[in-house]
Amino acid sequence: MNDTRQGNDMGRLMGPMLGFAVGALVGGALGLLLAPASGEQTRKRIGDTAGRMGRDAGRTIDRVRESATDAVTGLGTDLKSAMDAGREAFLHDGEPRTSSRIAQHLTAQSPPTP
Repeated sequence: MNDTRQGNDMGRLMGPMLGFAVGALVGGALGLLLAPASGEQTRKRIGDTAGRMGRDAGRTIDRVRESATDAVTGLGTDLKSAMDAGREAFLHDGEPRTSSRIAQHLTAQSPPTP
């Protein structure tokens, strides 16, 4: 049942995307035909712009990759701390060690037991 709905959603998204792509191609072709610059100048401008956009995209991808790597590294560190705290709590009759960052946070927020 979900597969049918997903297929319908994909069909609704493809129409506008296809229309946009065709419009962009037609607009680009008309722009080239009606451009006041010579073909050589236009090709040079297009090449320069494509090169600049490629470099910008490469820099953006590098920044995103670095951010994702930092986030995953931080998540791994937090997960390891949580696992260590859980293991220590299990080994010490449910008494959490407060040496890990997560254990300290949980201890600070939990209400005192009666």
